[in-house]
This record gives sequence, C-alpha cells and structure tokens, in this order.
Amino acid sequence: MGPAQVTVIISTHRRPLLLDRCLAGVLAESDSGVVQVLVVVREEDAEGARVSTFWTRRDARVQTAYARRPPRGAARNEAAPLAVGEWLYFLDDDAVVLPGAFAALQNAIREHPGARAIGGLNLLPEDSEAFEVAVEASADERSPRACNLAVEKAAFFEHRLDERLDDEEGTLLLARMRLAGLLVRESAMRVLRRRRSDWRSFARRAWSSGRARARQTLVLPRSLPLERLAPAALPALAAMSAWSPAAGALLLAYGAACAAASAVFHVRRGNAAAALWGALLIPARHAACGLGFWMELAAAAGRRAAPHGLPLALADWAAGRPLDGALSPAFALYYDAAAASVRLWARASGQPVSNLNVHRGYSAEGWRPGVSDIDFTAVWRDPGPEAEPSALERWARGYSRLRRVFPILGEAVLADESSWRRYRRHGDFRAQAAGAAGGEDGPWVETRRRLDRWTEQLHAHARLSRAYLDEPAGPRRSRTAVKSFLDVVRHAGDGPPPTREEALRRLEGAGERAAAGAAKGAEARLAELCAAAAVLLDARARELMEAMPEGAAVGATSGEILHAPRAARDAEHAVARLSVAVGRPETAVFDSAAGACLVFPRLAAAGEDPGFWPALRSFKRQDSSYAGTVLALTPASLRLLAWSAYGEDPLKALAWRAAGAAAVSGDGPLLRRHVVAVVEAAGLPPPPPKALAEMLLRESAALLLLHWRGRLTGPDASSPLDRWTNGYGRTLSLRAWAEDGILSPSFPLEPLARRHARRHPEDAAWIEERILGASALCDRPGDLGFLSRQMRELSRCL
Repeated sequence: MGPAQVTVIISTHRRPLLLDRCLAGVLAESDSGVVQVLVVVREEDAEGARVSTFWTRRDARVQTAYARRPPRGAARNEAAPLAVGEWLYFLDDDAVVLPGAFAALQNAIREHPGARAIGGLNLLPEDSEAFEVAVEASADERSPRACNLAVEKAAFFEHRLDERLDDEEGTLLLARMRLAGLLVRESAMRVLRRRRSDWRSFARRAWSSGRARARQTLVLPRSLPLERLAPAALPALAAMSAWSPAAGALLLAYGAACAAASAVFHVRRGNAAAALWGALLIPARHAACGLGFWMELAAAAGRRAAPHGLPLALADWAAGRPLDGALSPAFALYYDAAAASVRLWARASGQPVSNLNVHRGYSAEGWRPGVSDIDFTAVWRDPGPEAEPSALERWARGYSRLRRVFPILGEAVLADESSWRRYRRHGDFRAQAAGAAGGEDGPWVETRRRLDRWTEQLHAHARLSRAYLDEPAGPRRSRTAVKSFLDVVRHAGDGPPPTREEALRRLEGAGERAAAGAAKGAEARLAELCAAAAVLLDARARELMEAMPEGAAVGATSGEILHAPRAARDAEHAVARLSVAVGRPETAVFDSAAGACLVFPRLAAAGEDPGFWPALRSFKRQDSSYAGTVLALTPASLRLLAWSAYGEDPLKALAWRAAGAAAVSGDGPLLRRHVVAVVEAAGLPPPPPKALAEMLLRESAALLLLHWRGRLTGPDASSPLDRWTNGYGRTLSLRAWAEDGILSPSFPLEPLARRHARRHPEDAAWIEERILGASALCDRPGDLGFLSRQMRELSRCL
C-alpha cells in the first residue's frame, strides 16, 4: 500500500515573501505523498497570486484557490472541496516545513489507523531573539495548532472550520477532534514559525486570542480547560485590588509566581534574558487575553440582541413600526434630512450635477422605513475626458461620507443629457411605463416591450428568492418578500401595471393567505410565495413564447473557447449533492460571478412539491457551491431569461452554449477565475432571434450609459469581479456591436479584449495589463479613465 495522498492547503494574505519561502519548503519534499498544493489567496491579494502563479509554472502540483470571503476559516472551507488528496494538511504562509515532516505524517497515519487529525509542533528558528523565545513560552505555542495540522478529508467535511471564529477556528476544530478521541500528536511533524517581536503585535495577538477563546467557549463549552480561566479572572482581580487588600495580595502573589515560572523555564535552557522578558510577558499576555475574553462575551450579548448587526437590527425595527402613529413624522423628518443633505452638499462642493432628484424608494407611494432607500437621479455636467475620472472620485468620496451619517442613502444615477435622451427612447420597462420610449413600431417592438415587462417579473422573483433563501428572519425580510411577490403579480399583464396596494387587493385564495402570512414572518408562507411567483413567471413566459414572431436566430459566437474539465466535474458533483436534497434539475448553469440557474419543470405547478423551497433553503445554507444567487426556474422561464436583458447581456444564451460543459473567460490568471459551467446542456435555450437581440442590445447600451458612473464610483459600486464580468465584458461587447455590427456575448472576455486591442491600438497596453495579464481584483489608477473613453466612443457610435 502506497503513501496516503496529501493535499497541502496554505492560507495567505499579502505576505508574498513568506509565501514563497513556505512553498519552497513544501515542494522540497518530493517523495512525501503530497499530490496537490492549494494556495488560498484573497481576491485583492495581487502579490500572493503572482507568487502562486510563479510556483504553478515550476510545479504542476501547485494550484491557486481564490477566497470570496475574508475570514480564514471560510477561505479554507471553500478550498477544501477542491482537494484531491485523502488528507488535508493546513499550513499558514509564515510556516517553514522542516525536512521529514511529511514522512512523519505518513508514519503517524500508518501507526494510528483510528486517527482523523494529526497535529505537529511549531518551533522557533534558532536565531530567534529573547523576546520571541519568551513570547513562545508565554503562549505555549508548541502544542498542536491549525497552522500545522493534517485532517482526513472525510472528517474535515463532517466537522469543518467554524466560520464564526475569525481567529481561532482551528483551535475549535482541534478541540472537537480531541474530545472525540480522533486527534494524535506527532512530535516529528515540525514547522518553524517566527513569534511576535514587539509589544504592540504581542498584545494585539493576545487580546484577539482571548476574544477567540470566548467565542470558542460559547460554541463548545467543554473545550475550555480549567487552567484557561486564570487569564479571564485576572482583569477582575486587578479591578478589585483598588479597594480589596486581599485581591491586591493575590495579584502580587500571581506576579511572583509568573516571575518564578519564567526563571525556572528559561534559566534551565540557558537563556537568562528570556527569563526577564517572560516575567513581564506572562502577566501581560494573561491580562490582554482576559480583557479580550470579557469584551467578546459582552459583544456576544449585544449580538444576541441584534444577531445580524446593528444596522440591520435598526432597519428591522423601523420596518416593523406602524406608519400611522407618532413615529411617522420622525421617520419622514429623518428621510427628508438625508435627501436635503445630499442636495446641500452637491451645491456647496460644486459637484458637476444638476436636476438632483429623489426617485423610486422614498419618492414612491408605499415606502417603508428600513426597506426603502433614497435613490437619486441627476444630470451629469460633463467636465471633459481628462477631468471626468477625478470628478467621479470626488463625488464618490463625498457621497460615501454622507452615507455614513444616513445609511438609507442608496443609488445615484449620474448621466449626461444625451444618455438620458437615449434612455427615454430605447430604455427598459421603466422608460416605457413612463410613456417616454417611442418612435418605433412593429411586431418585434411589442415583443420587446412585453419581454421587458416579464423581465421586471424576473427581477422581482430574484429578489423574493434571495429574501427567502439568504436573508435572516425579521420584519425587513418579510416586507421585502411580500413587496417582491406583489411586483411579480402586478407585472403579469399587458395593460398599465397596478400599484402594489391594488395588486394585493386583487389577490384571492392561496395567494392572499400566503401574502398575509408572509407579512407576519411565517416561513411556510414565504415558501408559498416563492412557489406562486415561479408559477406566475412560467405562465407568462409560455404566453410570450407562443406569441413571439418568427425570425432568424443569432449566429454562433466566434473566438477561442478555453474549456475547463475540472470545473465541469465540480459542477457535476454540485448537482449530484443538490439532487439528494431537492431532486436533479433538468439543466443547471453555474456562473462564478452571477450565480446559478437551476431548471425544475415541476415548479410550473405550485402545489406539486410543497417541500421544494424549504429543502432548497436548507441545502443552500450548507453547500458553499451555491453561496451566490440561486434562481430556480422552469424551462420556459430559463429560455426567456437567456433572451432577455436580465443581467444586461441579451446574448448570454450564446455564451452558455459555447461554454459546453465548462469554460473560463480566458487564459490570464484572473480570467481563469470567471467560469461558466453547464450540466445537462441539452436543455439550454437556443440562440435568440436576431431582431430581438439587436433591439435589446440597444436597450442594454442605453442602460449602461445611464448607470455606469453610479455603479462604478459610488458607495453602492459594483464589486471588482462584477466590473470584470459585467462592466468590461459588456462594454467591449456593446462597442464591437455598435462599431462593426458584431454580435458577441460578454463571456468569454479574452476574445473581446484581444479584438478590441487589435482594433484600437491606443488601448492595447491597458488591456494587456488590466485584463489579459491581471492577477487580482483591485482598482488601479487609469481604470476610470479607460471606462470613460469607452463610454464616450460607445455613445458616439450610437
């Protein structure tokens, strides 16, 4: 029997030199059973990504896994499903594996067949200073820790790292393994790690360790050893000594015991300087640790009162208040003050905007505190191509400061006069509902108008699904769900849409009962709303498909497609896990930026499977592959989604079909992170009719030119990943269509970028650096300037 296969998982964040040294030590052990080295890099860590890419070129075992969530436990949990080894060996990037460590791990696996976790030792380098030696002794960091820990993969998936602990999540895992009798200590499995070398970092580490110990105790009380109670008692003892002589005497005795213990420990090892440091560091560590312990317990009590954070607690409180009482004037005053502050600031600071008005949300009937934001529209007075990037940054800084005072400030739409005119002529359903869009006629024009209205239903269904599947329970979630369901109902016809109040009055039977129950927070009623919305969406989709005119379809997309077999396997496994929980979907589309679309024909009948939505909610919260947006649809709804302007790319059906089982957006380090995978591709929609696609491209261009400034610069700015997949891709796709009539989706991005660089050599250097060769999601100087140029040229072509 050969050695156990081991996947090494190294967590790193902006420490490229340490990561390079760590990888060199790991890969030096060539005959160690290490079959894979996963480097877990945060999205914004460009330096770490470059180091990992360098080692990938030298050794095929090295692979990069990008963490979408910052806590270390969450990052490791996301990387674990990518592991191919039987054992997962966790290392921090500042650890240096000593020769023989992996051989010792293999011996321990053979000698202890019942072990599911094997912990090694963390030693100091020989050249460590006396302060570091004393720090190690005060913390007893030679015991097993998660920075040098091997866990059997099956056992890890059973226990996992608790993501609520953002510092000592590995200690909790070790405690669980130890209490279950599954942990073995292997003294020959050793790594070298430096300790804190200054007072500030030492105290901060001790304080955070105390906080983590408190969180661990709240999760698993049995994991707190009795000796760990001493640091927690020290702050109380110090406070009591001010008026209690007995407490003061105990404190002095404690200090003497620390000094004696330090002297005995270090003098025996021939390090008198460390003994002096230890006499100070041991009580300092205990005091900082105890203070962190009690502060975290107090914070935990606050979290119980506001379990999802103070802002959401306040929003929930506001959403649950009646508006016809004494609080109504107070809410109105707060909202009016927020809107007035933006107008005053914009005028006083000379922002290049005019006609700054509130729209939607607070300006509409039926607004709710805690649910409705204050959104703005404004006419952007163009300061010129050179000055626009700095003007946008100045707007963003000021608006962000105001939003700290008034968190209910929402989106700001900043568009020039020509963009507003274009939107009023070619815009989406909102422009059409206002009676502004016009000047066109014909069967495809009416089809687009009806499809845009159905897209409003789809957006509402997506908001309803997110509220039920992802958001915490509370009045805000309930009101959002009911409001979204009523939007699905009121956009189901062809005439002028009724208000939400009118739509609620028209509801009958099960729909009325579900809406009433959901408004009170009943989970079962919320699930019924999701089921009813899916039925309404499907019925309207079938109706529109039957009435759609005949027309030639868009031709297949051109350009090289880079397939991703591993992503295809991951998608198959994700669908297999989903099948156990809710049944196998007819088709599944996974987009690493946009989320997942799952097709279930049985959703066309609301009462056919009443347990579907609760089962999907439970499964989604346990499986990280479905962490993003999840849309459960019928086949008819998927077809219209693919042809519509949802996601603002009406050519996405071409991208899905070109991806095959799975494809990446390009060959660059960052391009490879955007993956589209399809399971059961036979159920994908065909390409859209060309006449419809071109009308929707014109609409998409109008929306892009209207919203790009607010989305990319404000406090509600799109994420860097969305800027890549939706911003850059859509911009280059629309410019290719406007200039040369080329119909190409925004995915994959590399063919679009290379074509644009050939067509416009003045942009080639920027594209090479920020798209083709980019390795991390972060904003750089010049990004706004590039986008500003593209928008000007797109507007000129249209």
